[in-house]
Amino acid sequence: MNLIRASNSKSSIRVENQFKFVEERLDLTESSLHDLQRSLDKFVRKSDKYGFSIGQLFKRRSDSQPNGRTVEDFIKFAAELTETMSTARNRSTDFISEEIIECMRNFNVKCKNHRTNLKHICRARDGETCTRRKSSQHSSRSQEISNLAQKSLETAALKFEREKLQTMKSVLEDFTKAELSFHANAVQTYSKLLARLSRIDVDSEFEFFKNALSASRRVANNVIVRQSDAVILRRQNVDRSIDDRVLGVSVEELLGTTSLSEMLDSEETAISEN
Repeated sequence: MNLIRASNSKSSIRVENQFKFVEERLDLTESSLHDLQRSLDKFVRKSDKYGFSIGQLFKRRSDSQPNGRTVEDFIKFAAELTETMSTARNRSTDFISEEIIECMRNFNVKCKNHRTNLKHICRARDGETCTRRKSSQHSSRSQEISNLAQKSLETAALKFEREKLQTMKSVLEDFTKAELSFHANAVQTYSKLLARLSRIDVDSEFEFFKNALSASRRVANNVIVRQSDAVILRRQNVDRSIDDRVLGVSVEELLGTTSLSEMLDSEETAISEN
């Protein structure tokens, strides 16, 4: 939105052009500030994920597979260093979020105040011009009004421009220092990890796996033997149970429902009758 109104006075053309230049400059500043702040917000979100992920990189889980001594030593060493890296990443991200982005938000408020100040200068100039037009001093004071407006405009524009340059310089310096500190620490950390990697003994780790494989085979064989023994034992128990039931069958059960005593009694009765 244009802050000034067109004027037919030749003495006002220069001031109006300056107002237009300052206004366009402010529009570009606010647009660039918005884009930079949005990019930093996106950077902070991704950095938070990176800080968490790097901290989880070498953490051992309860179900992790066993390894040989050299690999286990490396994993333990790497877990400690990457946890330090995660802390450094989070610290740098917090600084960007709490200091740099907050500084940009504060400067955004200054941009709005600067725009309001420009509006006040425009209104004061237009009001003074309108008053002079109604008086006989219009021609003699027109140049003086334009000069005062131009001076106020230049003073406000120069003050704002210096604050903008100082703020942007400070923001970029702080961001660069924070990232330089983190990445310098990252170079040292990964250099230590790379040096520790040379201590991993492939041959000993291979022997560890080979022995573990043999042990698993022996365990499997023992399980098979135990399962076979259990099957045999169950079969023996079944056979013994069958034998016990057969031996426990009474003569009455073998001959039918009539008991042996009843058969003997009937036999004696038949003999006595004869």
